Amino acid sequence: MASALVAAPVAVAKAFSPGHITGFFEIPHGSYSHFLHKGSKGAGFSIDTGIATTAYVYESAKTDYRISINGIQTENAEVSSWVVEEYLKLANRPYFVNVDHDVGIPVGFGLGSSGAAALSLSYALNEALDIGLSRTEAAQIAHHAEIACETGLGTVIAEFAGGFEMVKLNRDFRLFGDGDQLISSFEQPTALAADVRDVHAVVLGRDFA
Repeated sequence: MASALVAAPVAVAKAFSPGHITGFFEIPHGSYSHFLHKGSKGAGFSIDTGIATTAYVYESAKTDYRISINGIQTENAEVSSWVVEEYLKLANRPYFVNVDHDVGIPVGFGLGSSGAAALSLSYALNEALDIGLSRTEAAQIAHHAEIACETGLGTVIAEFAGGFEMVKLNRDFRLFGDGDQLISSFEQPTALAADVRDVHAVVLGRDFA
């Protein structure tokens, strides 16, 4: 990955994903080949702290990227690297992408940090590179990253839904549906406080230099 930037970005986008606490989960029986059929069922809730990711896009003669966590450059961000490389394949020209994860939750303590990093980064890159994916399609890329890197099974779909969620096994266990509808069932009780129900991943903005 490149170590220096020499020009102003052509686009900047920022997105946020909450952390998540799993109450219980179960890995369904069966063999599934497609990543949209791989995951877990269970229940948990998202929290109001998480990861805010900013993606800076630069003109470049070749495709490259850099990832920083809380201002410190790292090459040990497997899930984020997977997401960046996937989006750079979708871009219609070479770009240099600088990713800055602002991590507000402890890493490695079961708070869904890898899923939050993948989801917020996917949202930010979709906006900054103007790829045009739906919210669901961007979340699918984040989920695919977690499956491919073996860092999670159901975290992304939980953070995508936000609030309190319950993922049930449906007929073919397809985690995400077409368009913007989830096939798996998410239940957010009306008795749950509105500020808790509203905790979910969001795009915070997109700017041009």
